[in-house]
Amino acid sequence: MALKIGLPKDETRLIILLIAVYLLTRLPLLGYLPLIKDEAIYSIMIHEQSVSHTILPTLFGYPVSWKPILFFWTGALFSGLPLPIELIYRLPSFLFGLLTVPLLFAVLRKSGINANISFLSTLAFLLCAVSIHPNTHAMIDTMMFFLILLSLCLYVGEKKDGGDAGRKFLLAGFLVFIAFFTKFILAAMIPALAIAYLYFNDRKSLRNPLFLVSLLALPAAITLNALLFTQAGLSGELALPFGSNALSNSGLIGQFARAIGALDVFLVGTGIWSVLSIPGFISHRKENPFMSFWYLLTILPLLGGTYMVWYFLPVMPAISYFACMSLVMWKGKERMDGLFGFVFAAGALLGLGIALYTYVSLSEFYSVEKEAGLLLSGKEDVAVIGLYTPTLVTYKYHSELSALGRPLDFGWIAFPEAVPPETVRDFALDYHTGSHPAVDGSFSEFYTTNQTFRKDTTIADPRIIAIAGGYNIGIPDARVIYNRSYITIYER
Repeated sequence: MALKIGLPKDETRLIILLIAVYLLTRLPLLGYLPLIKDEAIYSIMIHEQSVSHTILPTLFGYPVSWKPILFFWTGALFSGLPLPIELIYRLPSFLFGLLTVPLLFAVLRKSGINANISFLSTLAFLLCAVSIHPNTHAMIDTMMFFLILLSLCLYVGEKKDGGDAGRKFLLAGFLVFIAFFTKFILAAMIPALAIAYLYFNDRKSLRNPLFLVSLLALPAAITLNALLFTQAGLSGELALPFGSNALSNSGLIGQFARAIGALDVFLVGTGIWSVLSIPGFISHRKENPFMSFWYLLTILPLLGGTYMVWYFLPVMPAISYFACMSLVMWKGKERMDGLFGFVFAAGALLGLGIALYTYVSLSEFYSVEKEAGLLLSGKEDVAVIGLYTPTLVTYKYHSELSALGRPLDFGWIAFPEAVPPETVRDFALDYHTGSHPAVDGSFSEFYTTNQTFRKDTTIADPRIIAIAGGYNIGIPDARVIYNRSYITIYER
């Protein structure tokens, strides 16, 4: 007799199992890595909001246009907790990720998918780097995904009529407004999915006046954001909320390179699920047109999500759904047998293995920056010069904040890409040199231009200089106090 795998009939038990999987796969990773890349800078921005709330997020006191404010306000609520800094700043992402577990299951069920497939799709979603990474880092994407699912819970499901339907539409529209100020134009995914669902399942509701009013939330948010940018003197960066971060400034060839990088990280981050989703989509695309539309949105992060696995988080539910349909459905019937169990378990182990391998690799790389940052902690007259090393700067900043109650003044000159060693040496010998162009004070355009950025500091002649990026420049009358991997620290 062939082995048959059965799942609990009680949906509450299914959700509890999913939550258990979430906790078992996320908790061990929450404090494993130092704060890296964007989350390192976000932690400084969150601290600034905990000290003084502003309408636009700030870095070193200057408004920035990279991201809207709500994530930083939310993070500021946790900033005073007596925890290691990794946990303090990652806790909001972890909690929002936990809340998305029952929400994702609910959205799939409301979309006409049975309990077994909804459970397996959510489980596959949880067991890959696409969801593990943003759940265990101080990143905006998990909060954004929570808002997407919460609003979809209001837009999809039973037929919408009467006053209750109107209230749900208006509340969903309010969440779209909130979502825009969480991660800008990604909020457009919500009305797009809502329109697709109603078109395929409840076309009468497309003419509901309150549904149409809810669609005005996005343009209203865009307009308000433009006013805020203009007031802050950032009117030249108004294109950023519409996806400038995903566009290459190197033309068509650069954009093609971005797409190749996005495909690479997509295949690695989704593991076996993306491969299995292709035959699943081909065979079952007509059974649930709403999920098919959701799946087709994968093309958007594939065009520009270069080496950013979290860009695929909003479309991962559709990918995992079609992967599970490919495994479970045989000739129109569910068949969860030994072969299914073996392939699903192999996919789960592969997804977890890729995530764990990535974490180990990142730990080896970024431990150098953390070590150097802690070495510089408490030292005055410090300047960091070279390639972008936010982990180094962040650990100096936060360790001083913890020990002294405030971060010490320091200099930071960051190059978004490699420059000649002579340029690095000139800045090291004269922090405020005018020999090379640099944007002083504001880092707002750091991610969208190739300019050099120089932090404000009262230090005229740094005594300790950290050179980042593997440059071997040598500094007269200075001794090396740290030299590991790509970071060298000199003391004069």
